[in-house]
This record gives sequence, structure tokens and C-alpha cells, in this order.
Amino acid sequence: MRSVSVALAPLKSLDISQSRVVDNSQEFLQIKMLTYVYRFLDTNQNFDRECFQIQYWLLGHELSMVLLESIIALRHDKIRHENIVSEDDIDDGWDFGRYCREMVKLIPKNTRNRVVINSKNLLKQKLDNLVYKGGTVIEENIHAFRKVLNLDDTETELCLFLFLINSFEPFSDFFQNHLRCTSYKGRRLLGDILECKESDIARVINGKLYHMGVVDRENNGSFGLEPAFGLLLQDLNSRDIRTNFFKKVEPDSIPLKYHMVDKNKTRHILNQLKYKPETSTHILLYGPPGTGKTSYANGLAKKLGLTM
Repeated sequence: MRSVSVALAPLKSLDISQSRVVDNSQEFLQIKMLTYVYRFLDTNQNFDRECFQIQYWLLGHELSMVLLESIIALRHDKIRHENIVSEDDIDDGWDFGRYCREMVKLIPKNTRNRVVINSKNLLKQKLDNLVYKGGTVIEENIHAFRKVLNLDDTETELCLFLFLINSFEPFSDFFQNHLRCTSYKGRRLLGDILECKESDIARVINGKLYHMGVVDRENNGSFGLEPAFGLLLQDLNSRDIRTNFFKKVEPDSIPLKYHMVDKNKTRHILNQLKYKPETSTHILLYGPPGTGKTSYANGLAKKLGLTM
């Protein structure tokens, strides 16, 4: 699995053009990341530095300062105007997260839920302001994989979540390194973020995605996306699907004795086909679809040492 440094790099705001995703899927991926953070805040009152830091990365500097001002406004009246943080004090997401965490400590506990409400409102505002036309490369490739591999909603959503972890370091630092969503302990939280049950997460990472080599699973219960799959999502073609996730399996005929054909008739057919007259011998098999005609013909060919 891909290892990522725990320390978050200072970022002014979200700039996914610097990631390995270089097509027209940036807005779609940004929407998904904003949505996952929104869902996290919807089920968890989290006031640590890392939580504010990921919000700074996603919201950008301007909206982040609005959030910080709203936090300051919730402080006690007597200390509200003391040690006010200026915009010049915020150089990066780490500074923003540290100041927000310290300001929240000065807010009465019975009103701290307002911080989460304000955060969610700003995330929603950012989502509403994004210009998104749909039909992106990533979406089309995910849809193609879903169709070819017959994935359900949870399997598809987990693949996308793990793709974001592989593609964006701040996203990985928060959800993988800090919250441990890809570990055994973090499955319940991941279920909240993906809007599914914890048992669904266990089913998915132990199911077809693991057996097909899409998801890599380790002995300690952690899991991740195979890097090759992430690359395919960005540049998908039918040859890649065939060579990476499928292999040709030679068909094996069902023994003739298991077909519902009288053994004497089978013996007679084999004797007729063994005899090689000057003209060809033809056998007509008829019946509704799915009754075993092709399988029976394969069995006859194998018995005669022929190929079909």
C-alpha cells in the first residue's frame, strides 16, 4: 500500500491541478472531497487542528477566514476582542488549523455545535459555487468499470474514495493517516462517510474487489487501492481492462454421462462420428436455449479428440 507522510504540507488552498489528475475531472473530484468532509462533520463534532486544516485546503483562504471569524464571534463577550487573529497571521492550513483549535477552546461547550454548523454551511456554499458540467473522464471510466465488473453502489464509492486517497496528499493525510479510515478501527467511520453500514465495508474489501486485485488488503486489517487501478481510472481502454483484470479460461466440457441423453444414443452418435466415410457425417442437436446442446457437442468433441 502507498505510504504517505503524516506531516501536512503547507497549502494556500486547494489546487488539484498539482495532483496527478490532469484531465477535466477536477471539479468532480473536488465535489466528492467536499461531500466526504461534509458527511464526516454531519456525524462527528471534531475540533482538532487536522479537521480545520482539511477545510482550509478545500474551502480556500477567503472562505476559511469567514469560518475563523464566525468562531471568534462565538467566544465569551469579555474575551472576544482579546488576542484577535489577523489575516496576516494565517500563512497556510497548519496556521489556520492551530488558530481555529485554540479559538474553539474559548467557546462555551454548549455552543460549540455552532462551529460544526458554520463549517457545514461554508462547505455547502463552496459546493454550490462550483461550476460542474458532468461527463468527466474519471466519471466515464468509473461507470465503465462499474459496468464491466458489475459493481454495486458501495463498491463503486469505495473505489472512488481510495482513488482520492492515492491522488491527493492532504486528503490522504486527513482520512487515512489521521482518522484511520482505511484501517480496521476506522471502518465504522468510513461507513458514515460513504453512507453505508460497517458490514458493507467488510463485505466489499473481502469480496470481488480483493479477489480481482483492485483492492490490496494487509494482515493488520488495513486496505488500499492498487496503484495500477488508479492509473486506469485516469486513462482507461478496453485492452487495459482485459489484461489487468481478466484472463482467458479454457472451457472444459461437462462429462457426457452427466447430460440427460440416453447412454445408448450417445454411444451410437460417437460410433457414427468415428466412422469416416467419403462424405461428412452430420449430427443435429435441437432444443430450447440453455438445455446443454453446446455443452453436449463439446463433450462429444473431447471424447473424439477433436477441437471446436
